[in-house]
Amino acid sequence: GNTAGQWDWRITAVDSDGSSKTSGWFGMTVLESTGETDPPTAAPTKSAMTAAPTRSAVTTAPTPTPDTSLADIQAAMNAILPIARAANGRLRPKFVRLGFHDCVGGCDGCINLDNADNLGLEEPIDALAPVIAVHTSEGGLTRADIWAMAAMVSAEDAQPNNNAQQDYNFEWYGRSTCDAIDGKGGPDRELPSADLDTHQLLAFFFDEFGLDGRETVALMGAHSIGTLTRANSGFDGANGWTGNNRVLDNRYYSELIGGNRNVFTDNMDT
Repeated sequence: GNTAGQWDWRITAVDSDGSSKTSGWFGMTVLESTGETDPPTAAPTKSAMTAAPTRSAVTTAPTPTPDTSLADIQAAMNAILPIARAANGRLRPKFVRLGFHDCVGGCDGCINLDNADNLGLEEPIDALAPVIAVHTSEGGLTRADIWAMAAMVSAEDAQPNNNAQQDYNFEWYGRSTCDAIDGKGGPDRELPSADLDTHQLLAFFFDEFGLDGRETVALMGAHSIGTLTRANSGFDGANGWTGNNRVLDNRYYSELIGGNRNVFTDNMDT
């Protein structure tokens, strides 16, 4: 057994493929033996500095309202899909970007277009306005719901048609919507800078959404679709980050590690 005193310990688990994951530090108190029988040690407790973090309040899912049926949700999705697919799916990445930007600080169906990080989002907002006019109602789907739905529908539809395709379920509705009538306005939210280093990026997504490192890396894969314009993002690249900017696959990751942009992979489990 360990010598009496206060001990800090952690666990490293190694998978069969060689990957590993290490826990945070735990504190453990070992009491001095009386010479008769070893007394039980105190149950390990996480120290205050390494306590398991809790998810931010903004990530709490809204409670579904009883006034929206599955038929209403499906009708809204059916209205979004042809808009997302028009012009060879040109708006799909814009809907994904809109959904992310809206949910930083809490999904509320409002984007402050005076914030330079939101440049270019007026187009997807306007494209979804007819859907919002028809498919939202008091006590039913909201503008924030439609924007989130458009992001999910677009991400699902942009995937390659193979056995690795992921389905995204629209499980929650009734998100609150800010007072701006057309969604152009509302609070100014701080978005992640393109200059963040790895630790800062991981910290942002944990603090904002409660995402761990693996979940954050998975979310970065959204950069597989879309183009880059200096006017909107500060970067210039008509082909986006990958060779095929209309398909949501794992090319973003393969190119980060020196992959061939002309080689398609079916492996979506990244």
